[in-house]
Amino acid sequence: MLFLDEPTTGLDPEVRAELWTEIERLAREESMTILLTTHYLEEADRLASDLAIVDRGRVVATGSPDQLKSELRGDSIHVELAETEPNGRVVDALVQVPGLGDPSLEGRFVRARADCGAVAVPMVLAALDAVGGQGLVGDDGAPLAGRGVSASRRPDVPRGGREGGA
Repeated sequence: MLFLDEPTTGLDPEVRAELWTEIERLAREESMTILLTTHYLEEADRLASDLAIVDRGRVVATGSPDQLKSELRGDSIHVELAETEPNGRVVDALVQVPGLGDPSLEGRFVRARADCGAVAVPMVLAALDAVGGQGLVGDDGAPLAGRGVSASRRPDVPRGGREGGA
């Protein structure tokens, strides 16, 4: 087994490509298991047969590069509520929003995927209003009216908007 911790960081493109070729050769010809960490999504896509994406010390997704890319289509919606909502009304309301998928609530943080964030955000705000006007907060923690919502378009790479380790 070979452990490589970000082996191509700081390398020029030519040397990086040579190292990728050698890593592929070791896996193929020597039947070597290689545990590789990287922040380069292209590297993970090319070299890994299985990925584990780690965010803040937690494994948040596993699978092949193709599996992970196919699961993360669309935009990422993030909402910070002014207070926790313990009885599930927020998630129940968001499940009803057309084009919104995988809503989750962790403490005060709501996350979901949307086919089109620009279309979904007004409907997310309306759904929140319908369950009792859960207040939103800004970066400073002060309650706001809707400005605590963000939608980001995900490029065609694993993990919505963030690079992960392989």
